[in-house]
Amino acid sequence: MGKPNAIKSTNQPTGTRAMTTVCMIVAATKEGIIGNGNALPWRIKEDLAYFKAKTLGYPVIMGRKTYESIGGPLPDRYNVVLTRSQEPIEGVSLIHTPVIPFVNTTKVFIIGGSEVYKAYEDRIDEIYLTEVGLTVEGDARLPFPIEAPTWILQSAEYKQSSKGVSLCFQHWMRNKE
Repeated sequence: MGKPNAIKSTNQPTGTRAMTTVCMIVAATKEGIIGNGNALPWRIKEDLAYFKAKTLGYPVIMGRKTYESIGGPLPDRYNVVLTRSQEPIEGVSLIHTPVIPFVNTTKVFIIGGSEVYKAYEDRIDEIYLTEVGLTVEGDARLPFPIEAPTWILQSAEYKQSSKGVSLCFQHWMRNKE
């Protein structure tokens, strides 16, 4: 793919970004663990399928460590990496500050990691949270609480994975009041 694409920020007058919903998608334990050693502490096919179904066709923004843990650009998504490095990464666009790139889309997904979620915290409109019913060790946590009154739970769907792990797929929206 060659050089990364140039990115324009939508940090423009109010109303420009209103057409793009900024979504965070994350899987976490009840204790808020989201990663360990720059990787997911679990591999649950139902959660991966949920992630794919939600993000397919939309731009995704991730940190460099998340990009490296994935191993390459996610197919059928416009991949953006937030990084301090000036080194180009083939197949992705780079940004060096937490802006919302100018993209012709209704949604943009922030896909991690913890530092990237924190950097976008005030810009996130919706959260897709998979609560994973495991107790695991981890060195990466949710950087802020996902709870009322800041967030309003829109839906929760409980499932059991094929490996017997309890999952709860939750959709939260920012309380605008």
